[in-house]
Amino acid sequence: SFMDPIVPVDPESGDLAREQSDYLASELDALGDALVAADGIDPSSGRPWREIVDEGSFIDHHILAVVVKNPDAFRLSGYFHKDREQLIHAGPIWDLDRTAGSIDSRARDPYRWDATNETTDTTPIFTYGWYAPMFDKTAFRALYWARWQTLLAGPLSPAAVGARMAEMRAELSEAGPRNNARWGAADWNEELDAMDAWLAARLGWVDACIDLHDDPRVCAGPHTEP
Repeated sequence: SFMDPIVPVDPESGDLAREQSDYLASELDALGDALVAADGIDPSSGRPWREIVDEGSFIDHHILAVVVKNPDAFRLSGYFHKDREQLIHAGPIWDLDRTAGSIDSRARDPYRWDATNETTDTTPIFTYGWYAPMFDKTAFRALYWARWQTLLAGPLSPAAVGARMAEMRAELSEAGPRNNARWGAADWNEELDAMDAWLAARLGWVDACIDLHDDPRVCAGPHTEP
């Protein structure tokens, strides 16, 4: 199996008819078989893997987890959804409590792809689960890096991220001091400053990585000009 056990949420397992659960299992089996097939086609159903999943949603889901360096992404928790007679979509994104330079050592360094530390409890983002065979495919990698470039020029640009951080700071301006008074936590402005700086470093590193390398997966530390 490519993934850890998949648990139905809506509807829950007890509310699924046997035919529905069998159908979902067959779709996931077809996806796995198609991804490892040399031609990318499920031998049982004759469908290419791109006719089983929404490729764009899997790319965006991956990017959103990687941009904040989520140690739990792809291996411990994640959502997928599927409407009737539609493709399997990845998302929505969630489980972000140990990300973006947090106390989890795996999320501190903004200059590496994988979420790693001194232990073996790491997240190899390009080789885990369904993403391993996806990233083996040249066309998928091209779409993935093109999507990164589009986002870095738009919603993930320094200006866009800075504006969003400013909005968040304004939203917290009333509740932040009360939180500090109640719990004795670090100053909330300092926490936002740290996150802002981490994201700027992270996004700058990704941008440079894509510019400097034909295969950005090779990036493993701070960049130096070639």
